[in-house]
Amino acid sequence: MVVEWVMPGERYARAQQLLTEYAGHPALLKPLATWVSPHDRHLPRALLPLPLGELLATPLEDLLARRGIGHLRISRLLDVLDRAAGQLARERDGPPPAGPELPPPGPLDPDEMTDERWERWCAVVHGHGLEDEPLGRYAARLVDLQHGLWTLPLREYTGRPLCDIRNLPTHGPARLAQVFGVVGRLARALGSPPPSDGLRLGADEANVRAAAQWVGAALRDGRAPAAAEVRERLVAPLLRQLEQDMAADALVMVGRRIGLDAPAETLDAIATDAGLTRERVRQLTARAAEVFAVRWPEARFVLADFAELLRAAPGGQAAVDGLRGLLDVGFDVRDSHGHSRTEVLAGWEREGRARRTPMAEPAVRAWLATDFPRVPPDAALDWLTAAGHRANDLYFSGEPADRLLRHLHATGGAVEVAAAREFLPGGERNVRLRLERDARFIEDEHHRYHPAEGCGIFRRGGEWYVQLTTPPGRTEPPRAAALAVRELVPLLLGGLVGAGVCDATVWGVHRHAGAALRAVYGAALTAAVTPFVLGATLVRHSDGRVRTMRRRRLRWDAADGSVPVRGKRGWVDFVVERGGVPLTTDELDRGLRAYFQDYEGYVLRMLDADDDEDGGRAHRYRIVHGASGRLPVLVLPGDWELDAACGNVSEGVRALAARVVAASARAPYPKAHLRRLPWMVRLCEHVAGGPVRWADEPADQGL
Repeated sequence: MVVEWVMPGERYARAQQLLTEYAGHPALLKPLATWVSPHDRHLPRALLPLPLGELLATPLEDLLARRGIGHLRISRLLDVLDRAAGQLARERDGPPPAGPELPPPGPLDPDEMTDERWERWCAVVHGHGLEDEPLGRYAARLVDLQHGLWTLPLREYTGRPLCDIRNLPTHGPARLAQVFGVVGRLARALGSPPPSDGLRLGADEANVRAAAQWVGAALRDGRAPAAAEVRERLVAPLLRQLEQDMAADALVMVGRRIGLDAPAETLDAIATDAGLTRERVRQLTARAAEVFAVRWPEARFVLADFAELLRAAPGGQAAVDGLRGLLDVGFDVRDSHGHSRTEVLAGWEREGRARRTPMAEPAVRAWLATDFPRVPPDAALDWLTAAGHRANDLYFSGEPADRLLRHLHATGGAVEVAAAREFLPGGERNVRLRLERDARFIEDEHHRYHPAEGCGIFRRGGEWYVQLTTPPGRTEPPRAAALAVRELVPLLLGGLVGAGVCDATVWGVHRHAGAALRAVYGAALTAAVTPFVLGATLVRHSDGRVRTMRRRRLRWDAADGSVPVRGKRGWVDFVVERGGVPLTTDELDRGLRAYFQDYEGYVLRMLDADDDEDGGRAHRYRIVHGASGRLPVLVLPGDWELDAACGNVSEGVRALAARVVAASARAPYPKAHLRRLPWMVRLCEHVAGGPVRWADEPADQGL
């Protein structure tokens, strides 16, 4: 094969002859983009809006002088000009017939389409009022049409000029050929003049039309046909339609799902046999429902009525059983007594938006009995499973929060806010607020979120419960395996208010809960119910009675307002002033725990008079940090002074003085270590009963 190479100047000169041959022709006024195809590349975009005549009147040298236009772009431009010349020549030499012609057999070349032909086809489609019908309805075989084109209305193309369609960024030559082929066949089948009776033609729905007419006649007559007739007049034509419109491998899977000649098979069984994933098998078999949604869109409602007619007839259940698989797989209609698969799945998504998911199977069955009492539960569970909503033993919705819960249940871990944004839309602040307001999530002390139902908290019948277990040291089982949170709240608050406490740390509330549950129910909280989990649960499910004060503190109110809310500093002040003597942090910890103000050790070691302002009271206590590594932190009443007898100190402080005395017996003890505690010198001498060996300079020795 010899390829003729022509200089760009010669090709452009040949194209410029169009100005002479077609002088006054309307095509010269059309923009160059009219003849551009989606597979054209490296075109000079600045020239595409120019009318063809104006472009050809411009010398080639002037085009090359434009910025960004080189020889490659000029070469691609000449390809478009050659295409325009070819189309104009075909229109001149062979005028199109009066009616819209049928496209030739085989693939249709989009470059062969002309404006006049396209406008004629569109006029026929619009003349018959079919512009809102789906494109796929008039395809010879849906399997030969790209899936994205099946449900697009014809007006997406017939309402546009040809140049706009050719320039659609998502449409290559193959997709354009399919569109032109379907519209051309439809235009030829309809004929040019619009009929007076408002013709509506499904070009390739012979099997569907036969089945629809038979079902319609049965419904009008109120006649319930026998099972054999249902199979012959309804099932068989619809299967022939699927053979026409589906790929062979998908059709085999649909047959196995329907169970025509053998028991219906599950998605898992088909996936194992075919070596595919379960989700891929579900996608392939779902094409059957998509085919009928295009070919027979009203079928779901018609066939639901037809199934009711069969069921009401004597012995009609056999006919329904023979039809059930096809209804479920092809039309989203099972033996549902008026509710379709689509309606059940939509209701399930509403449950997800209402934050009532995930559910275990018993809870799903209870929901179905309430919202869809006429749907067989096994059928609905199959629908949810086939839609991908089941994971292990739980059923999740498709909502973003449910997807996050599904991930957490699958991994058994926790997630921080930054990672949660992969599942929940919005900024970090919005995601945090969503998680805090959603009772299905629990935040731990490390600012990570867990699924509540993995933290010893679970939901049953719309109510939240705390799981209980046998306390240590007891063998008999507890009197209750779980306790509703609404019952736990008054149990805890009643005991705490009775003890004069209206605010406590999460550790203190957790300890009080353990004591109360042991006394009343002979039970204990499970290890999963940590202090922070319990605190978050009480806040979310107490109707505002329990509130957060600080991250480690909760607060509530006494009915008569007689018990104050003190806060951390208030309770420290209360314990210290009540004792009236200096206290070590260990003694302070014991004093606070008497009022359920429990803290972990690191909290009190970092105690500072100004670090945690809460409550509404003035505080008088003083904190003395001693000497690092030698003297611990001491907490003193506001106006305390050592008395003459050195008796107004705690046992812990007296023991501290004894340790200083013992250290001085081994080597002189530096007084500089006691510069923040000048009274400690007199206390040490009182404990020793005489002078203590003091050193004037610091020395490397400890207590």
